[in-house]
Amino acid sequence: DVVVLAPDQDILGNPRPSPSGSNPDIGAYENSSSEIVYNPNKYVSVNGNNGNLGIITDPWRDIQYAINQSQDGDIIHIAAGTYVENVNLNGKDISIFGEDKESTIIDGNNSGRVITINQQESDIWIRNLTLQNGYAIYDNLDNDSRNGGGIYINSNNPPILIENCIIRNNRAEDRGSGMMLKGNGTVVKNCLIVDNTVDSWTGAISISLANIVLSNNTIVNNEGNGIWLAHGAEVEIVGCTITDNSDNEIEIRGDNDDPSTITISYSNFQGEIITNDNGTVNAGSGNINVAPMFVDAENNNFNLLSSSRLINAGHPDSTDSDGTRADIGAYSYYNAYSGPTWYVKTDGSDLTGKGSSEEPFRSIQSAINFSDSGDSVSVFQGSYQERIHVAHKNIDIVGAGMDETIIDGEMLGR
Repeated sequence: DVVVLAPDQDILGNPRPSPSGSNPDIGAYENSSSEIVYNPNKYVSVNGNNGNLGIITDPWRDIQYAINQSQDGDIIHIAAGTYVENVNLNGKDISIFGEDKESTIIDGNNSGRVITINQQESDIWIRNLTLQNGYAIYDNLDNDSRNGGGIYINSNNPPILIENCIIRNNRAEDRGSGMMLKGNGTVVKNCLIVDNTVDSWTGAISISLANIVLSNNTIVNNEGNGIWLAHGAEVEIVGCTITDNSDNEIEIRGDNDDPSTITISYSNFQGEIITNDNGTVNAGSGNINVAPMFVDAENNNFNLLSSSRLINAGHPDSTDSDGTRADIGAYSYYNAYSGPTWYVKTDGSDLTGKGSSEEPFRSIQSAINFSDSGDSVSVFQGSYQERIHVAHKNIDIVGAGMDETIIDGEMLGR
């Protein structure tokens, strides 16, 4: 983006803006009787200084400092960089936006929670951030301090939205190494929750006394449970991938606790949902249990290969940035090509392919994933070792000939 700034003087050489702290007037002349208009946008940069004005051209250095200067309704914009802080919203109804979830990082330095949201707050939006190296440590003045290493929310005043964030490498002594969610109304959307560890009870997300929505998240490779419910929690899970966590993927607490409820649809999870005879599972449509086929999970690349059956398998009323039906999980496979003929070649790619004749896929499954009923899949000569899931689509799959195109596997419905 190009930022154009007003000059510091008008056509007559008078200072602009006038009075200082107001917005500049439109046009060539500056009127000194202008009123100061409150600016709800606060800016933070690793190159800033807390003695600055906190505006886009003169940002502050610390996120907590910006929070302390803010009032309800403000938006704090955080430039790319790593901020070693433990942030507390202190009862303010504000939003915190990072520049990009991969590059804007709040690091808790293993000395406390990364973000704490207390019960006074509501109407909060946390977006485009990585929250890492938080550690919820027991404090004998606060028995709940050991819960929620990455983010701790205790609020009965919705809405609170956590969107497009990475929550990783956090730790809790008790519950919710990635997130502890208490109270009603929080929505966690398009987030990656990964590599969080716990000393005793539960893993990535702990939900207690709360009505929570988890939408299109990827919850993988966490120590303990992926999701833990207790004390009458109610959670709606839609479009999520929950897999490869060290304990049960989803579990409800027993021990004569108040029963909890899970409603899950259009999600991919491996293993069972453990209720401990103390909860209700409402399994809706579209749930699957398959290998997610990430690009490179060992190196923290959780984008999908085009051959993943999570593509276009999310809720049919939701869409990705390319306008197609949503993929399951936090990351989608962007594809601007829309068929109706999809091309597959042995020298194509399931990493960058689009399915066009210029950028063909490597696997037949990729073409099926993106096709609609009435489309056709054109498979060039060669050998394709895969199990194909047609997914009840009315499509034509055409090879180069019986001896030219070989599928070494099976063709299955879903």
